[in-house]
Parts: sequence; C-alpha cells; structure tokens
Amino acid sequence: QQTTTESPIVLRNYQEEAIQAVLDAYDRGCMQQIVSLFVGSGKTSIGAALIPRIKSPDLNRTQTLWIAHREELLDQAAERISLMNPGLLVEIEQGPRRASSIADVIVASIQSIGRAESNRIDKISPDKIKLCLVDETHHGTSASYLNAFEYLDCLRKDSPILLLGITATPKRADKIALGNVFKEIVYHKGIIDGIKAHWL
Repeated sequence: QQTTTESPIVLRNYQEEAIQAVLDAYDRGCMQQIVSLFVGSGKTSIGAALIPRIKSPDLNRTQTLWIAHREELLDQAAERISLMNPGLLVEIEQGPRRASSIADVIVASIQSIGRAESNRIDKISPDKIKLCLVDETHHGTSASYLNAFEYLDCLRKDSPILLLGITATPKRADKIALGNVFKEIVYHKGIIDGIKAHWL
C-alpha cells in the first residue's frame, strides 16, 4: 500500500494559482510555457510543487530535468525539491557532482549539459523526461540552452515534454525573443501585485 507524505511547505494563494495555470495550459496542449513572478515570490516552491502534479504521458516518462545557471540556484532547488517531495530521489549534475540515471529529478547546471563540447547530457534519456524546468528563463535563448532543448527535442508543438520557464524577468536585454522558444506566459504577477497583496 502506497503512502503519501505531505509537503511541510504551505503554498500561498498565488502560488497555487500559478500551478493551476500551468496545469490548465498543459491540459490544452501548450508544452512551452513561462510563469513570470516577482523576485521573492517563491518560484522554486512552485516548481517543486509542480513536479508530482505533472502527469506522465506514458509509463517511461517519470523524470524531471531542472536546469539553472548558477551553483547556488542548483543547491537551493535540490534542497527545496527534496523538502517538498521527500519520496523523490534528487541528484545534481554539475562540476564534480554526477546525477545517476535512476534519479527522479536531475538538477543540472546548463554549463555542464548545454555546452557544445560537453557530452554530459548524453546520460539523460529524453524519452524518460516528463518535465524540463528552466530557472531564470530569461537566459533560455542562449546557445547552451538551445543545445539542451534540441537534444531533448522539446520545442515542437507536439512534444511530450513540458518545457516550463520560471522567471522574474520575461525579457532579454539582447532583444532575442523568448517567443522563439516559449509559446505562452501562462501566469504573471509583478512586484506591484506582490506589494498590494502584502507579500512584499
């Protein structure tokens, strides 16, 4: 008999709204999404809470790939995912740290898996991934990210992988359109919204 362990983290109303917006868009077939939320809004908690709520499209697709570009973001994500999903095996792929093929969640540095000269992404099986979450998505049109997305084959409309970007800045200073990668901002709250709701 399976038992479930409830997360010790209680989500705020807007965090639950963001999760529901992602699930609603996922159900209607939008597979490249962005959630845009103000700094300090708990975006990592939203992503961590989403992982078990994304239905696997088939029995093989059970893994989540979480991509970030700074070491501290990797560690924070791994810690929060484990805290909120104690039944999942969470491993980091970065520098000397290596994730195994049996990890439920691979938290990976884009420098480790996205560089053209690196073969570390080869250990990730695209046909096992149900969710690819990109932290600080405004970096997500650089070459290293595009290399990873191409390997996963997650940019096509009928992709079985949900590509989800989470950011406080859904724009790039170099004017490259995120719309070339992500199709829809499914949920947005800015800093004024956070102040009005007394979260800031």
